[in-house]
Amino acid sequence: MDKFNDILGNINIRRNLQYSIKNNRVVNSYIFNGEEGLLKEETALVFAKTLLCEKNSEEPCGKCVSCKTFSENNNPDFIKINEEGSSLKVEEIREKLVSDVEIKPYSSKYKIYYINRADLMTVGAQNAILKTLEEPPKYVIILLIANDKRNFLETILSRCVTYDFKELTNDEISTYIENNYTLDSYDKEVAVGYARGYISKLDNFLGSSDEKNKRSLVQDIIERLDKEDFMSIFDIAKELENNKENIDDLLDIFISYYRDMIIVKSEIDDKYIINKDKKIFIRMLAKNVEMSEIFNNCDIIERTKRFINSNTNFKLTIENMLMELKGEKVW
Repeated sequence: MDKFNDILGNINIRRNLQYSIKNNRVVNSYIFNGEEGLLKEETALVFAKTLLCEKNSEEPCGKCVSCKTFSENNNPDFIKINEEGSSLKVEEIREKLVSDVEIKPYSSKYKIYYINRADLMTVGAQNAILKTLEEPPKYVIILLIANDKRNFLETILSRCVTYDFKELTNDEISTYIENNYTLDSYDKEVAVGYARGYISKLDNFLGSSDEKNKRSLVQDIIERLDKEDFMSIFDIAKELENNKENIDDLLDIFISYYRDMIIVKSEIDDKYIINKDKKIFIRMLAKNVEMSEIFNNCDIIERTKRFINSNTNFKLTIENMLMELKGEKVW
């Protein structure tokens, strides 16, 4: 995606960024916040490329030296930090940003620092960057890319313009599919439903057998919880522990199935079902469960997600979740 017009979704954010460029109202620090798959990274990159473009327009020209070197990941005035998306310690921030900002741009009006997963900065790293945010050189622009802005110190938030990225609409997801895949109408409808507004979920679903395997695993677990005895919980927990790195995705898939059961029991139009290719399975499940139980199961899974993200004991948390879904009170 080389231009703002190539990016789908969050049109107000794109318009605001272009307006700031056109009217020379660019500030020194921004937070691009939102979950994976909302094109926040792509938007930030196009914003940076446009600012460095020699044509001084609202879109990068793609032809000047700056644009070409940017596309080749070789622009000296664009510095990427934490490309691997890991925890950011104070030493890396001091080395790659704090001690570097006084060096003026090589050839552009701006010198731009793009910090991937900036919300993973330690408190020490955030304090280290704070002075630069408070008194930045006029030519410095810092782009903080975050999945969860709540991890930032209030002092960081107060010194940045924050853009919160939202899920894409079904029409926007459909347009993305048309531009990037060849699907018949039914497969397209299934893919749009499964994406739930996230390009990353869509690409994983269409481009990887892993995503299909995750859905099959969750379907199998739901069936076993319904049919097998209590002791099966411990075998199921072990399977989920073996898929620990995918647990967020798996829990989201659980919720999508229960959500679809709510749609079925409410007799709402099938177009709102996410897992359209699993409608027979969902209808079968929905027949044998009360609406209150489905809502309760969604609450159980959401609570489990919070516990896991708070670094509770993984094995015990998953076992407790499965016991509750099975109908055994443990809390």
